[in-house]
Amino acid sequence: MENKNGTTNDIFSGEESLNVINMMIAQARGNLARGEGKYFILWGYLIAAISIGHFILFQTKTADPWQVYGLLWIGFLVAGIVPTVIFAIRDSKKQKVRTYADNVISTVWITFGVCAISASVLIGGSFLNYPVITLLYTFALAVSATAYRFRWMFACVAVTALCVIAYRFVGNSWYPLVMAVAMIAGNVVPGHIINKKAKSYV
Repeated sequence: MENKNGTTNDIFSGEESLNVINMMIAQARGNLARGEGKYFILWGYLIAAISIGHFILFQTKTADPWQVYGLLWIGFLVAGIVPTVIFAIRDSKKQKVRTYADNVISTVWITFGVCAISASVLIGGSFLNYPVITLLYTFALAVSATAYRFRWMFACVAVTALCVIAYRFVGNSWYPLVMAVAMIAGNVVPGHIINKKAKSYV
């Protein structure tokens, strides 16, 4: 870029900087639409299903819910991590430009996973797992919505935030169902919306 004196100015103007940011966001949205949205759907359905299963155990009392709790979530981790790794390997082989927004989102969700597992280990088999993990999840979802500039996704964030508040007003045995609602609102719905809008990003 040249200034009025004909010399080169390496500093972006405000408009140029904004254009670069918008291009990065558009590229990140395109990357999401071309495949990364499947992670939302996979984990959303998986966690919702496990949570509903745990809720049913509490309501039917056919087994000790906390004896089954560990097996349910270990199974969930295996069932989710294996296809996630496979998807990630396949996606890494595709040629695409990873933007700053992509890297931020990946870091946020990896950090969420580590924090959620750590919280579960520290808390142990306790009802507190559900509100703590849902709170961490709401934060990660809000960062994703901000990074991708999906205004409609903030409605999903609002629902998950309401779910965090709902834990205060429902019985402990209903906690798994609240998390299932949060997963459907925060992962499943956005995942399908992204798939539907995919053509407009490519």
